[in-house]
Amino acid sequence: MWYPAGIQPVPAGPCRAGLRDRAMLQVLRVNDLALIDSLEVDLSGLGAGLVVFTGETGAGKSIILQALHLLTGGRGSSAWIRGDCGQAEIEALFTLDGEQEEARAILREQGLEEGSVCILRRVLSRTGRSRIYVNDRLVTARLAAGLTENLVSIASQHDHQQLLHVRRHLDVLDTFGELWGLRREFGALFRRWQRLSSTLRELQEKEADKEQRRDFLQYQLLEIREVDIRAGEDEELLRERDLLKSSSSLVELARTSHRLLQGQVTEHLAEIRKNMEQAAALDPGVRELAERIVSSCFEIEDLELGLRSYLESIPMDPARLEEVSARLAQLKQLQRK
Repeated sequence: MWYPAGIQPVPAGPCRAGLRDRAMLQVLRVNDLALIDSLEVDLSGLGAGLVVFTGETGAGKSIILQALHLLTGGRGSSAWIRGDCGQAEIEALFTLDGEQEEARAILREQGLEEGSVCILRRVLSRTGRSRIYVNDRLVTARLAAGLTENLVSIASQHDHQQLLHVRRHLDVLDTFGELWGLRREFGALFRRWQRLSSTLRELQEKEADKEQRRDFLQYQLLEIREVDIRAGEDEELLRERDLLKSSSSLVELARTSHRLLQGQVTEHLAEIRKNMEQAAALDPGVRELAERIVSSCFEIEDLELGLRSYLESIPMDPARLEEVSARLAQLKQLQRK
């Protein structure tokens, strides 16, 4: 952050700028603006009071005023940049006293407060882009204008025309009635009321959201209770639905397999068993093999009975399939919630 670094020569010529209340312009620094190469005006040692710049026409007095105008958020242009320089830079340091509550409030709200010091800096570039900084933080021109409105008042030859602006009427009345102190106090109270009102609205909105959330959760809980979900029910229903949807294919496969077992396979196995039993009577060496064949025949008979039982157990119930599908859809809808 930049602070006063000594007094430099000041171009001569008449001009004046007023500071509201006792906000003090301590230092003004200008680089590469119009005719000015580098200029630093240090007013920190002069104290409060009137400061007058005098000089011949063309000495640069109006450029100093233009620099202040740019700092207050005035419209900038690359035409103000000196010669072939890439950018122009204006910087000013103000000190704020206790009466500058409006400016201090703006700095606090934006997180820009740096004790009793306010440093404004504006950079104009050849690309047409303009940047404004308050205490080394980039801000908008609108914020800079709102802040400096409480710091600087520039009077020009057409300044009386401001009386035509309705928004300036209160300023004139308050100045005439010496009411700026009350106005600042009112402004501070009003901003405090705004903050408290905003906090109250947020709390009320949160309370309303909480009530809505509670009602919504109660409704969902009622829905879940009405559905009467059992643990693992969805997995059971999925298996049942897959079985019902595949019932036609399962019946066809089981029926074909059962028919094949009932046909020549059974007859051939019966003949093989009879032959091997006779062979075992003649040759004890094949008895073990004959016993295995007999056991296999019994196993095949059991398989035939098992296939018949399975065939009879396959569900063929379109109504049940529709019921299971509806129940699964109901459970899925609840899961989305």
